[in-house]
Amino acid sequence: MKRVVLAAALCLTASAGAQAQVDLSYKPKLESGDVTRNVAELKMEQNLVLAGMNVDTSVESFSATLETAGEATADGNTPFATEFEYFIINLSTPVGDYSFDSGSPEAAKGSGELNRLTDLFTALSAAKWTAVISDEPKIESFEFNGEPFADLDEELSRDATPERFIQDYEQRFGRYPDAPVSEGESWKRTEVTNLGSGQTFTIEKEYTYVGSEEVDGATVDKISVKAVSVEYDLGQGNPLPLTLEKSDLEFSESEGTLIYDRAQGRITSAHESMRIEGQLDFSINVNGQKMEFPGEIDLKIEASETVDVQE
Repeated sequence: MKRVVLAAALCLTASAGAQAQVDLSYKPKLESGDVTRNVAELKMEQNLVLAGMNVDTSVESFSATLETAGEATADGNTPFATEFEYFIINLSTPVGDYSFDSGSPEAAKGSGELNRLTDLFTALSAAKWTAVISDEPKIESFEFNGEPFADLDEELSRDATPERFIQDYEQRFGRYPDAPVSEGESWKRTEVTNLGSGQTFTIEKEYTYVGSEEVDGATVDKISVKAVSVEYDLGQGNPLPLTLEKSDLEFSESEGTLIYDRAQGRITSAHESMRIEGQLDFSINVNGQKMEFPGEIDLKIEASETVDVQE
């Protein structure tokens, strides 16, 4: 009898656990012609001490894109046509400051080599593209309208390729779990952040399902995110005169929250903040002689995103 009661209890427990699982997959509820507005903000503050010299840099960017859903095919592939509504960026670097606003690109302000960025940001903010996305989700195809970056020099255009755009889509899709999850369940993902000129951060993140709550009469699900490891790389063929000798970085701070809207079938807001600290040692070859540049970095990053379907 005890065995029967225990078996029944285990069955009930398993059933309750199954019922507690939540489907957080990417399945946007959109019709042909629906327009989604994606607003993103990014702030970065970097203090790099290289061979005893302070190399401080800060970045602020604000952007919004408009994504129009097309007619889905019989096999579930949907084309999405996207363009920027606005793109604004402000830089502060050791060689000067720079600012760009897509509303008046001709008024971009900078000094020296920074002015070259105007060509890149003007082309980027005017670019339009179409991505065909399957139900999985997966990028089936990606194509720019025309050749928006054809007039850029090689150094600038290397940061504006279809592969970079596709990578961004794939990493956004990667935030979703592979299967329904229970409260407290976690999954890990590896993301690559491109810093320009071949530089990258490879970051491992851990996502955890926190639970659901009611917001304005709608049920939403909360996901926490924490960065757990980071690797810096210069990459092959980068245009910088430096060689990376050592990278020993870690997250001293990291937290974030994503909101999954069940009615929309996707993540509709995200906010992350992190702080990377550690050692970055470089070298440079001068007339056959190797010169060492030991470095210490303290980098703070804050990023946010909201997604809404336009009425």
